Amino acid sequence: MAKILVADADAALRGRVRDYLACFNLQTHDADSAPQLQAQLAAGHYDAVVLDAGLDGAEGLRLCRQLRDRGDIAIVMMGDRAEPVDRVIGLDLGADDFLVRPPDLRELVARLNAVLRRVRATQPPPAAHGGWQVDAARHQAVAPDGRTIPLSPGELRLMAVFLEQPGEVLSREVLRTALGDGEASVPPSSRGIDLQVSRLRQKLGDDPLVPQWIRTVRGKGYVFELQRMGLPTAR
Repeated sequence: MAKILVADADAALRGRVRDYLACFNLQTHDADSAPQLQAQLAAGHYDAVVLDAGLDGAEGLRLCRQLRDRGDIAIVMMGDRAEPVDRVIGLDLGADDFLVRPPDLRELVARLNAVLRRVRATQPPPAAHGGWQVDAARHQAVAPDGRTIPLSPGELRLMAVFLEQPGEVLSREVLRTALGDGEASVPPSSRGIDLQVSRLRQKLGDDPLVPQWIRTVRGKGYVFELQRMGLPTAR
């Protein structure tokens, strides 16, 4: 089920869109301001955002560019005017499609499904590592036993780094550099790395006292142990 975030200051419009999308198996959440939109995105992954260009003044336009920089989310922008220049500005800023608000809800569903198909077609397939899969498109990992584990963007990058170098001790500095390449402008501190590892362990069901997957190497860093499941370790 695709997750959609509707960002518009009009509560009645948000409600109509949310209720209509639910009829088409689209899980919908909403935000009434730019700060609430950013908080929702920080709290979880969304497949698409329906964004009012006039949200909080001109914030909708700025947010559109920020969302496009993420690269993993479809954007349908809505504007109050049908002028070609408004559509061009929205598309130039990175929107995948543009509708006049209030939108025809049937057309909105059709356009959402179309942009979701296009975005998914350009995303790489899940990467497999020794029985594990990291699925960037769905922001999740799949364990060798078939468990699906939702991950935040930071946890996803951390998991990918571990799986690219299984059995190798990775220092906190190496992990800081890897995580700093994501949406954070400043790499996390060493303490921040420890917290990220702790959260990832919890999601994997790993006991830090008797680790099955992520082992702490005192004074050096962390190592991801594929051989714990009898799987080969790449060097």
